[in-house]
Amino acid sequence: MVWLLLVLAPNLHGQKIRIELNEAALDFGSVKVQLSDRQEHLLANSSSKELAQILQVFPLEAWQKKKGKLPPMFGRHEIRRGQLLFIPRFPFRQGGEYVVKFSLESDAPMIQNLQIPTNRRAFANTTVRQVYPTGDRLPANLLKLYIHFSNPMGQQNVYDFLELVDVQTKQKVADPFLELSPALWDSEQKRLTIWFDPGRIKRHLYPNVSLGPPLEQGRHYQLRISKEWPDAFGQPLGMEYTKQFYVTAADRQQPDPITWSLEVGTAGLRDSVILRFPESIDRAMLESGIAVMAASEEPVRGSIHISERESAWSFVPEEPWSKGRYEVRYSLKLEDLAGNNLNRLFDQSTTDTDGKAIHHRKLTFIIE
Repeated sequence: MVWLLLVLAPNLHGQKIRIELNEAALDFGSVKVQLSDRQEHLLANSSSKELAQILQVFPLEAWQKKKGKLPPMFGRHEIRRGQLLFIPRFPFRQGGEYVVKFSLESDAPMIQNLQIPTNRRAFANTTVRQVYPTGDRLPANLLKLYIHFSNPMGQQNVYDFLELVDVQTKQKVADPFLELSPALWDSEQKRLTIWFDPGRIKRHLYPNVSLGPPLEQGRHYQLRISKEWPDAFGQPLGMEYTKQFYVTAADRQQPDPITWSLEVGTAGLRDSVILRFPESIDRAMLESGIAVMAASEEPVRGSIHISERESAWSFVPEEPWSKGRYEVRYSLKLEDLAGNNLNRLFDQSTTDTDGKAIHHRKLTFIIE
């Protein structure tokens, strides 16, 4: 269901630009330029890279600063039914102002301003769904946090909306995070990865020596996510989200598959295969770094579930298990909360012995 259709003023050739936004499934919408027969013929064999030079969309503030010299919005371009389309990677922001530029060498460029109206009823309020790791006792050398949102978020400076507070002193921790630009969003802009400053975590580096680590063992912290943080549609979260945790000793041990336990299912049933770890494992790695393979080397189709504060990974097959041999294969990049993976320690000091290399990457089991 299209809830917005803006048709912009045609140029001298009678050509029109329009933008369509759709409320169904948070569709990101598109900018469309109706092409003449001549233009469609000219662009018929153009690559996506070439089309991206012809149709560009800029946030108004970026355009005003550099008149198109800053990179345009990211997205994909295609020709469909006589139209040149731009589908942005991230949604247009409700209330946001943009500049659309369409230019072919043989034609005068079209430059048009537009403003996306606010449609508060179109989407449910965005909320913070979860912050990972979910545990409330985390190592002093914790490397990453993952913040999951219910809807796509905006592209403002994310660090303006985050605070880490020492609960005992009630003081804000100064510069605990590595402030990356652009921030580390997933493709839907619903999951944000926040890194604690590695320079302050790794021993003997200057930031660690001069500023100390971001987290101190024995302290109690609170992560605060501001209710003013706007989502991709320009609406604030409306409710502050907090996560409290206590800091334990730094973790400087590699994960070891010898310490893992595996529970397997039964032939003819859709029982879970459960892999348990003696510690919490990085959430994103659990989602992408483990798979179940059949003896035929074909992946077994199914769904994964992560539980027990990221210390248990389970797999439910789409079809009942058949008798036979299977493997749980895991990436050697699988890492714990401190960034130690199967082949190296994240913080390798000059006094440490070499990390223990793990050369196998599978656990074999038999369904009977």
